[in-house]
Amino acid sequence: MAEINYKDIQGIAKTLNEACGTTIKVIGAKKDDIIAAVKEAMDNGLDGIPDSVTQYFNNVMNAPEPKTKFGNTLKDLRANFNKLGVEFDESKSVSDLEKDLLEHLDALSDKAYDAIDMDVQLWDRDMTKLINAEFEEKNAKAEEKAEGAKPAKGAKPAKGAKASKAKKPSEKGPIGPRPDFKFSEKTNAFQIMSIFDEMFKASKGDGIKLSDLQDACVKAGVKSNNVKGRVATVIKYATLPEGGEQVAKVDGLIYPKGSVPAKK
Repeated sequence: MAEINYKDIQGIAKTLNEACGTTIKVIGAKKDDIIAAVKEAMDNGLDGIPDSVTQYFNNVMNAPEPKTKFGNTLKDLRANFNKLGVEFDESKSVSDLEKDLLEHLDALSDKAYDAIDMDVQLWDRDMTKLINAEFEEKNAKAEEKAEGAKPAKGAKPAKGAKASKAKKPSEKGPIGPRPDFKFSEKTNAFQIMSIFDEMFKASKGDGIKLSDLQDACVKAGVKSNNVKGRVATVIKYATLPEGGEQVAKVDGLIYPKGSVPAKK
């Protein structure tokens, strides 16, 4: 079933009540209850069902449930929101809800994260693997594009030289620890890390909140369709061995490698 807007299903129920004499409760009823009542009414083979209701039923209510590029449905996300005790905004798209959930988990302190439902932790780990695979592919393309920039005017390639094409991550196999890994200068990941470094210097050793870094990157005009999501992905990747462990996250704060203060 596709994502259903609360006001739309209320309107469908009202139309059915007026045209077919059904008594579906609309005012004050939960969306899921209205959906169930409309489905039951349609399955009963009513006479005189308006075309608008039939079209909505076939094209929306019976349509496949939308999924994000990482395979999450509205039902999947709602379950995780409920386990976390976080408000689930019915008005948002499935992609926006997925982004909100990932950002919420990224902002948790280590102690708070360890206390959440294990199913949500496992989901977050699976998402991290998918996000990192996508990140590797995008970063490889960005580096390839930067390296493949046109040569200076008048420059000629060496005789017999062939253009080499960077292999995709999938062709390389699993990526192991890379202690010296850094993002390429012409990528937005490099820009995000540069902004982070400047913020940390200005903080005089205090850790940086992810939300503050996201706001700073938005203000700095980092180019991305989803700047805050991109920042979260870059920082998450930068904490991993394959990302060079460039940063460490402690109690919800981010520190450059080697700069985490000793516990008192």
